[in-house]
Amino acid sequence: MVILVIGLLVYWVVQTASHRGGDTDETVSDWRTSVAQVQTVEKIAYPATIPAGWTVTSAAWDTDDDPRHPLWRLGLVTPDQQFAGVYQQQASAADLVARTVDQGRPHSTGTVHLPTALGDTWQAWAGTDDHEYSTTIGATTLVVYGTSDAEVRQLMGVLTTDMLPASAQNG
Repeated sequence: MVILVIGLLVYWVVQTASHRGGDTDETVSDWRTSVAQVQTVEKIAYPATIPAGWTVTSAAWDTDDDPRHPLWRLGLVTPDQQFAGVYQQQASAADLVARTVDQGRPHSTGTVHLPTALGDTWQAWAGTDDHEYSTTIGATTLVVYGTSDAEVRQLMGVLTTDMLPASAQNG
């Protein structure tokens, strides 16, 4: 019984650390493989290129909450330890944005025009500490968020939904 409790405690600590973008030094080197796998069933947004010095810390196709509408998550850390991430799911923008913040429920601050490969019209959201922007991709909502507005916008600028080239899947 003691071994089981210790095992569960270790699992919980590892899971908690992996969900705190800026608090981990973990690098996900095969995130492109995750993108390629998800692209077989869903059109998702991912960075065509990772900005210099940024590190991918998480990449997951999460079916735990709703197997009918999985959640695509991608987390990155910048060289100055700022977090930026992507959530994409068939959900309302308000509900999905609320999942990106630690406390409270962010409110929409209006539409902004930011030219990206995914479109020029984004919904801006105000939260406690993070900066969030949302748009739609087909039947899904995409939320790009993070601790630095400039870096969130930088991430938005490199996102694409193009099929990942086979040569890039293992790099």
